[in-house]
Amino acid sequence: MILIESLIGGFYFYFVQQLIFLIRFGRFNSIVNQLDLSLYIIGAVAIFTLLKLLSGKNKRQQAVLLGVFIVAQPLAIIGALAGGQLGLIPIIIFGLAPILALLLIANLIVKKLK
Repeated sequence: MILIESLIGGFYFYFVQQLIFLIRFGRFNSIVNQLDLSLYIIGAVAIFTLLKLLSGKNKRQQAVLLGVFIVAQPLAIIGALAGGQLGLIPIIIFGLAPILALLLIANLIVKKLK
């Protein structure tokens, strides 16, 4: 079930990129290419990681992890946009690194919040 939810949730990162494009240029980006697919991959992996880390945690721990996930979003978007100048793999790496790093660090911290 987590896999299906993360595959559906992967679209959020693509939609955020579309919103940024709309704000910057006054229109939606109507061209879909492999770089847009990388945004979907970032979103799906990020949601999958979040859902895996949330399972088995109490409400307080879940709130901390969700807060960290929300805080990591702007960093991931900036990383993905910066990686866009370098190609497909850097987009995925620079987009995922902030989310995964902060979530894994937060997971280590919330284990002590029992």
